Amino acid sequence: MPTYCLIKDKNNPPDHNGYGTVNKNLLIHQSFISCEDYISFLNSIGASYKYFDLYNIKISQIIDKRRSIFTIKEGVDPQQPICYIGLNQLKIYCNWLNTQNLKDILDFPYNLNNNTKNIQESTLWIPSYDEWYKAVYFDSKTDKYWLFPNKSNNPDSEKTLSPYGLIDPGFVYYCIIDNSDSISAPLNKYLIAGGSKNRNPINARAGLTYSVSDKYYAPYISARLCRKSDIKKFTLKLYDTYGDGWGQNYIDILDSSQKLLYNNLSLKNGYGPTNIILEVDKIERNIYLKYIKQDNLSYENYYELYDTETQKLLYKSNIYETPENNKIILIS
Repeated sequence: MPTYCLIKDKNNPPDHNGYGTVNKNLLIHQSFISCEDYISFLNSIGASYKYFDLYNIKISQIIDKRRSIFTIKEGVDPQQPICYIGLNQLKIYCNWLNTQNLKDILDFPYNLNNNTKNIQESTLWIPSYDEWYKAVYFDSKTDKYWLFPNKSNNPDSEKTLSPYGLIDPGFVYYCIIDNSDSISAPLNKYLIAGGSKNRNPINARAGLTYSVSDKYYAPYISARLCRKSDIKKFTLKLYDTYGDGWGQNYIDILDSSQKLLYNNLSLKNGYGPTNIILEVDKIERNIYLKYIKQDNLSYENYYELYDTETQKLLYKSNIYETPENNKIILIS
């Protein structure tokens, strides 16, 4: 099963060139799609492969075909990135993973007949340039972008991870980009970015893209997919024993890397409860509830945290005591 990296910090600032802003959290393949994954797809659709231009003379260098059975070529690592595919093949692969239905393999989420897409209702999709750019170059700890996909402004660095944890996001294989949104390729061409092992490392610099023919299949072009990040909902209930609200006291919610998710959550007046719905990515290991004490009446404040779906009480601070400054809640 492929592993994914969580690309969070939604609505992040753009880079100086305008690229990189993404308005949602998402997951992206940590590594490129493997040969093994692609072979599994080909064997799932069987003889139908020939109707969709999924097997060509170049891909036969790494994948054998006997009738409609596909196997890895002897001497080829099954985990190495799939290559010799283009944007259309990637769209069909993505469609299959979304639907597992041959009837929809040319239609959803990518309609190859009219060149439209329906990403809003899909689980998996091909990264846009902004999504890929953020996953590769943005460093959320400093809110800045690196010049190269190795957490460095130097293309000669030996580091191979992006700040979000993508493995070999550049220098080794170009990545196929869905160019239908923020940036366009010429007709009958598609975009690739990230540099490759047979190119000068400068080609991996942030902001550089290249267009290739939709019939061009190369050993240095591969692909990743994005996936929706599943959300877990919590209900935070705030109370005050005296009935005059929390005054200047409040709670901040931090993610597992201690970046702010929600801030200044407070009970304005009365006994409560004030119910606040929190949405957290399930892939987060935990969240932090930080109670910020601003006055001497904090002992009047208390709160409860529930799993919204099951209504199970997960935590309750002690009544008539100042809540803990920092409470860790595990996400399971």
